[in-house]
Amino acid sequence: MGLLADVVFTEFKNYLKDGLVKKVFLVKELDDPDRKGRKLLGYIKNGIIYVSNDQCQHEKLKTFLHELAHAVFIYAPEKHIAKVEDFLWKKLSRKQKKYLEKWIPKKISRAPVRY
Repeated sequence: MGLLADVVFTEFKNYLKDGLVKKVFLVKELDDPDRKGRKLLGYIKNGIIYVSNDQCQHEKLKTFLHELAHAVFIYAPEKHIAKVEDFLWKKLSRKQKKYLEKWIPKKISRAPVRY
């Protein structure tokens, strides 16, 4: 199972390095564009990932993994993306998680979320 996690990690890394994920924003809060009044932990649209700051650090990373999975497995339904997130959280090495964590900004963006 570690091999599968390594393959997915490599794909994530390529998406980030090759600019297929254009930008990652850390935002104060994230409203669901489809459900008024509901907050989201993460969102991806047009290659831009938004991660809500309203989470502890390891939850931000899990959210980032989840949104990267949406980028790579673009046609996968939400329930499958959640399984990918859970699988990767268990199987990625500490070094791999540290690499991905570096892509999450430390400061909250002032730029508005573009749905």
